[in-house]
Amino acid sequence: MKKLAALFILSFTLFTCENDDTPIQVDPLEEFLIEGKTYELTNYSIENSVDLNGDNLFSTDLLEEGADCFVNELFFDNDNVFWSPTRRTIAFTVSNGTQNNYCVEPDGAMLTYQQEENIINISFNNQFYYSAQLTEDSSVLTFIIPFEYLLGFGFFGDNDFLNQGGVVEEYTGSATLIYNLIE
Repeated sequence: MKKLAALFILSFTLFTCENDDTPIQVDPLEEFLIEGKTYELTNYSIENSVDLNGDNLFSTDLLEEGADCFVNELFFDNDNVFWSPTRRTIAFTVSNGTQNNYCVEPDGAMLTYQQEENIINISFNNQFYYSAQLTEDSSVLTFIIPFEYLLGFGFFGDNDFLNQGGVVEEYTGSATLIYNLIE
């Protein structure tokens, strides 16, 4: 009798369970919320090549040039605010034919963010500033920040650099900041 009951239960289980081997399709952008996440700076590039470290090699990558005056981590608060990625930033000067840079740390108010799928819109006082884009897997966040919102360059006006020909130019371009998800 025990064998018959066990056979009945096994048969019932086999015939009542669905056998669907199709993986569940989840769009990572629909489910991912940037709120509460932290991203770490991996690249800060500008449009013109500079030589900040004096090695006579010009690069658009300011991290490669040894600059370290950046917001290295961005944390997206639960109340839709975060510190500007350029709140702590670099400014350029040229003195006696030598390229110099220094750190600018303005008071800087918190910016607000609004996530719309893989786009993060950045505003201050309800005025749109710029946006950032998440990769499909949400692991990389890329900002392209227009010149007027680069605090070290646009706000303080210190944006002179030596080009590869040794001529002083004024930087008026944008910056691309790339952050990787760490939390």
